[in-house]
Amino acid sequence: MVSLKKWDLTVYDDYKRVGGSSPVSSFSPSQTRGLFLLQKSLKGRRRMKMKYQAVIFDLDGTLLDTLDDLTNSMNEILRRYGRKGRTREEAAAFLGNGSAVYLKLAAGEPLEDFETCLEEYKAYYKEHMEIKTKPFDGVLQLLRDLRQAGVKTAVVSNKFDGAVKGLCEKYFGDAVDLALGEGNGLRPKPAGDMVEAAAEQLQVSLKDCLYVGDTEVDLATAKAAGMDCVSVTWGFRTEEQLKEAGATYLVDSVAELEQYLLAEKVAERLEVLPYAFSVCRISDEVKVDWTQPFCFAAKTDREFSLVCLTEHVPEETLEREDGWRAFRVAGTLEFSLIGILSRISGVLAEAGVGIFAVSTYQTDYILLKGYQLEKGLEALRKAGYMID
Repeated sequence: MVSLKKWDLTVYDDYKRVGGSSPVSSFSPSQTRGLFLLQKSLKGRRRMKMKYQAVIFDLDGTLLDTLDDLTNSMNEILRRYGRKGRTREEAAAFLGNGSAVYLKLAAGEPLEDFETCLEEYKAYYKEHMEIKTKPFDGVLQLLRDLRQAGVKTAVVSNKFDGAVKGLCEKYFGDAVDLALGEGNGLRPKPAGDMVEAAAEQLQVSLKDCLYVGDTEVDLATAKAAGMDCVSVTWGFRTEEQLKEAGATYLVDSVAELEQYLLAEKVAERLEVLPYAFSVCRISDEVKVDWTQPFCFAAKTDREFSLVCLTEHVPEETLEREDGWRAFRVAGTLEFSLIGILSRISGVLAEAGVGIFAVSTYQTDYILLKGYQLEKGLEALRKAGYMID
């Protein structure tokens, strides 16, 4: 739920006035300007880097909706030993620390032969773990898309190893590179052992891995391993509970998670517009042709600025500068994405190409002087961008 709380539209008084009257094409990296910047504010959510070489997932409540089978299996064991069954909500609150903790919390009062009960639970669950269990909508496609993008994946769970491997094989097949559960000689979560082992087997450093989970146990696991963590709100804990546990980045849907994980793939394609643009300062009385295909305008108590195709510049302008070209980030950028414009401007600044930018509802437009267009595009190509 990366919700947009507000938009702040910032209009620069006069793009020529940075450091005096220097033209935009001679701006230093620190002077790169944006005529309009939409600042997207995400209340209570810290933004992180987007590019990871591997993603390590929790299983229950994150990739798979296992709650019904887990609840029913536990209630079967509780019934056998004369204990009261648990609701789905109660069961969800007990999950996250492995089968033994789950059984202890669900039983309430200590069981006489706990180890026998635990083995009975594991055996019963293994036979009944595929009755109502299913992947959350979009999960399998997400895993396939990550694989196609060259991102490695692993599943680590406090569920016993046989169940973890069996469920991953049934529901994900070869879409997951590695599955680890309890019983591999590693300390269970929230210790960092399991995710560290997964990263080692994937041959990816922890700093290049992202951990995704749905409980406070997952948050603590990521912290123990020194990893970034995304918390999902569709699992065993509410958004409020996750925030109380220290979650700093939360997503509400698999689609939102995929947009976040593969953001750079979306933002690496640039579309050059075959038009000449002009930047103008106009008075309030000037009539603007709003039917033209490209028209960016902003008004403050100090000025009325307009960017449009050169052929559509109003007859009466207070100031104007022609000779601009433009390209835009192809596709639609979600409000949760960060670093898109700053990376592009950084590449161009290092190449000595000055810009200003226009951010719209769906994407970013970057304008640069026509005589620097090819120089700028070549720098972007070398940086890995695809140019249409």
